[in-house]
Amino acid sequence: MSEAERDVHPVSPWALGLAAAKRNARPGVALALFALALGLSYAFVTPVRDAMQGVADWRDTLRFPVNWLFPVVTTAVFGAIIPWVVQRLRPGETRRTRAADLLYLTAFWAFKGAEVSLLYAGLAALLGDSAAPGVILGKIALDMGLYCPLWAVPTTVLVYAFKDAGYSWSAVRAGPLRHGWKAWWRWDVVPLMVNNWMVWLPAVCVIYTLPLALQLPVQNLVLCFWSLVLLFMTSALASRTTPVAPA
Repeated sequence: MSEAERDVHPVSPWALGLAAAKRNARPGVALALFALALGLSYAFVTPVRDAMQGVADWRDTLRFPVNWLFPVVTTAVFGAIIPWVVQRLRPGETRRTRAADLLYLTAFWAFKGAEVSLLYAGLAALLGDSAAPGVILGKIALDMGLYCPLWAVPTTVLVYAFKDAGYSWSAVRAGPLRHGWKAWWRWDVVPLMVNNWMVWLPAVCVIYTLPLALQLPVQNLVLCFWSLVLLFMTSALASRTTPVAPA
């Protein structure tokens, strides 16, 4: 958020989040349609279902350490490397796409890949690996209601704030954290959390209808698609704010 918004607080954090979601309405609708198309194709288009099931069957054959490397490597590629390369190819963007940023974001999204893989596996162990309505709703509630607001969104905000501050923790403390952690949570985390719910809720509704072995690959496709949509449709967001965290 801007300096004026943080210092003056003209509206509530929830209103800021809703305003950000409204600004991202077109990319959000595109993402929802993309996720819905994946889900419907898996359910009703036999060639697509066979191809996706082939990916699931292949994942089930992976053994340690490859089965652990798969989410790490693929999430780093779709969450960091592909968006960075596309941004690098855009005219006038080279000064904002440093090699250090690529290494930093690749490491972050690699970690997130392992984290999200454990989340999906844990939810499957806790609630089951089926497309029953109760199972899907339970996973969505735990994902969107606990994991995102308590961990995924705050860590993403902080990681990108550190990058934007030139990898200086003192600059972060003098900037986003200058009013303390509570104010930072209200005015930086809550608006992005609201936007995150608006953007990712349709996606997770589709993701949790799929078998466990397909959930991370589809999440990564949505993650990459969302990053590219933001890149081309909201260039100001790409240069000044934190991207939406994956579900």
